[in-house]
Amino acid sequence: MFNRASDGTLTRAEDVSTGGMGTGTAEDSANGLIRANTAGESSPTNTRGTAKYLLALNGGSESISVFRNAPSGLLLVDSEPSGGKRPVSITMNRGVAYVLNAGMPMCTGVGEQPTITRFTFDTQGQLTPIPARPGRSVVSPTWAARRSPSTKPATS
Repeated sequence: MFNRASDGTLTRAEDVSTGGMGTGTAEDSANGLIRANTAGESSPTNTRGTAKYLLALNGGSESISVFRNAPSGLLLVDSEPSGGKRPVSITMNRGVAYVLNAGMPMCTGVGEQPTITRFTFDTQGQLTPIPARPGRSVVSPTWAARRSPSTKPATS
């Protein structure tokens, strides 16, 4: 965490552990941090308004950490498995968090498939996984089309 001076300069204030591991690469971290409120709205950049929580992806340990913004600093209030391999992006809409897990597909299509997992987000900052709907694919449509051009990917 950093403090911002009136002239805009930043000084390091403290380190906050997410309780997980990163991937070690910057390429997978651009969309792995959002501020959110319990109404289910989120923003990666808006630090004003009603955002009371910070959600961080831990790509190396395949988990999501939830922090509450308290007067004493950030407090870790929940940590949940991301539901897939290598989470790289998170967003929220109407109280549901959506996590894009990039998977580990090789150029041959072999390996863990990309997935999107969903979680409810409650007023205490707790994430609860939402099971995939029967017959609905959570596989990336692009990946599915590459793997099986004769079949159409499932749509919501």
